[in-house]
Amino acid sequence: MIGVWLLTGNTLEFSGAELTFRFDDVLAAIKGINEADLGVYSLLSGVWTLQGGTIDTANNLITLAGVNFDSSAMYAVGIPEPATLTILVIGCLSVLKRRH
Repeated sequence: MIGVWLLTGNTLEFSGAELTFRFDDVLAAIKGINEADLGVYSLLSGVWTLQGGTIDTANNLITLAGVNFDSSAMYAVGIPEPATLTILVIGCLSVLKRRH
């Protein structure tokens, strides 16, 4: 993974939105990840699920269209590796626990 975003909020709600994430092309290269292989993943019931995304390698952006959101969601850009994802989930959950 080269980036994780946690969206939360009691009043944050949208339907059919477009989310654009900036990614670090240097970090991707260091990790041996081809930018063309990147995707946007969301954490659904404890499982990272590929949502797709349109990659703009010239500007280091990946866009996901048609997103529905009503309370909180976690998104990641990269190519999932089970060990890395487990560490990211644990870290994000600890952040959430501290906020409440």
